[in-house]
Amino acid sequence: MELSFKSSGLLQNIDANPTYIIFVSAFGIPVLILLLALIRKILGQKDSTNIDNLFLTFYISLTITWILGTFASIILYFNIEVSGVQFLLILFSIFLCMDIFALTNRAYIKKCMDELAPQK
Repeated sequence: MELSFKSSGLLQNIDANPTYIIFVSAFGIPVLILLLALIRKILGQKDSTNIDNLFLTFYISLTITWILGTFASIILYFNIEVSGVQFLLILFSIFLCMDIFALTNRAYIKKCMDELAPQK
């Protein structure tokens, strides 16, 4: 049983051009990180620490996804015949795993980031 891509033009385009996913993993995720930082800046300092922990979780998961996703996409593109939709699924699975990791370990990540932060 195979997946049918006749219903979505976007999936057909991604399947035909897997370099789009490499471009998104290399340049789209840093743009998303910057947008997340801009949203946090707009919300200001009046937010609770729970919001800060939530943003920290997303920063960590997106940064690790950016690094691993870019390397995995480039390696798979040049060494193995993988379709664009498979690249997309790999990128989503890396993000999901890193997000679960960051959510389950956010207290430890927060503690490590507090130790690394310069003292005032």
